[in-house]
Amino acid sequence: MANQTLLLACAFAILAMSAPDMAFGAGAKPFGVTRTTLPSALGCTPVYPETATDATGQYVCRSLPGGSGDFDQYILAFVAGLGICNVTAVTPYREDDGRGTLTRAAFSKLTDDMSALYGRPDQRVDHATSPASATDGLFTTSVIAEDRQVFDQWNDLAKLGADLESASLAVSGSDELGLAVFSVVRFSGNDACLNRLEAVTGDGDSDN
Repeated sequence: MANQTLLLACAFAILAMSAPDMAFGAGAKPFGVTRTTLPSALGCTPVYPETATDATGQYVCRSLPGGSGDFDQYILAFVAGLGICNVTAVTPYREDDGRGTLTRAAFSKLTDDMSALYGRPDQRVDHATSPASATDGLFTTSVIAEDRQVFDQWNDLAKLGADLESASLAVSGSDELGLAVFSVVRFSGNDACLNRLEAVTGDGDSDN
């Protein structure tokens, strides 16, 4: 499941690029993590077993110091010598109804949490590829089929005086797992960091 979740997180991240609670931490510590925190210090394990301890790669964490019960796993994009590029938090997957009622409620709650930290989203997208895929009753099937894209984006977080770049929140899913909400918080220099990760690992799908 970790690898499938990672692929969905990457797909969402590529799409998202086109009173605060502990879910996100504060300032430059999203989920209680700093850029220089080592994956091993957080108890995170490599997505690919051949990755050495604290070597460049993707890591899965079941919990983080500033995590929340809203999420059941986190994915770190880490580059040795540079630090963490970004942190992706993933809610539990659920088999939702056709309207995605539970998932949309979770998305709305997390939007409020992130807005308390970063202000209202700079970009809010609910785009369907056809009138049929915009039908509320087909929300779940349209998201899984990638015919409907739902995400919020916060840009230029450096204006808050933090070591952050941007953040995103999106709904994603799969036939096997159902729907989930993905939150990505990016440290400054995220693109250069990910370019280095790709150069080292050859993983062209690691753009979070």
